[in-house]
Amino acid sequence: DGTMVALPQTDARGTLVWVTPDGQVRPIHTLEAADFQPPRLSPDGRRIAITEQGARPGLYILGTADGSRRRVETGGADYSPIWSR
Repeated sequence: DGTMVALPQTDARGTLVWVTPDGQVRPIHTLEAADFQPPRLSPDGRRIAITEQGARPGLYILGTADGSRRRVETGGADYSPIWSR
């Protein structure tokens, strides 16, 4: 539908948001601001891969419908996750 996930940052910490095609911005309420790396939306739009640095470092998968958050990796160089089909 053209909606995208974005990570606007004004300092070292950011909050994930949804951006609609007409430019409306809605926070993803399941996450508090943290030191995130750029998010990756899954091809089907049902999940977001996000890397968090700082207090809880690791690679996480977020459910876009249910707000679930699952850690899939702890530490290491998890900076740029990508999805495969």
